[in-house]
Amino acid sequence: MGGDIRWADIVENAKTVADMQNKAKEVFTKDWNSLLSYLPVIDLDKKILGKETPYWRRWVEHNTDDSYWEKVNYLKKLQELDIPVFLQSGWFDPGNRGTKLAYSHLKQSKNKYIKMIMGPWEHTDGSVYQVV
Repeated sequence: MGGDIRWADIVENAKTVADMQNKAKEVFTKDWNSLLSYLPVIDLDKKILGKETPYWRRWVEHNTDDSYWEKVNYLKKLQELDIPVFLQSGWFDPGNRGTKLAYSHLKQSKNKYIKMIMGPWEHTDGSVYQVV
């Protein structure tokens, strides 16, 4: 849920693409170890976003793979997919877990045309990673 509250922090406070880019830079400089240790988890929206956010509260209330998530659970459907699939993500992409999960589910299918590339970059194709 740490990724979800970070995402909410970006989209709740951005009105343009430039706002979103600036907010994303700010979000990834926060002390998330400290922020995410706050309890109860349902109140993280008030702590981080400064307000109650209905979708965050629904997500926390549905913290298991229940019927609430059924419409958006694409992983199970990937095993039925029979078209060529190319996945790309970066070592430093905060969302690379989803790419690896998708690849794992696709490999369980009968699909013969699945390729994945993971490389030394962040989330976008134009990003660079600098070791400081």
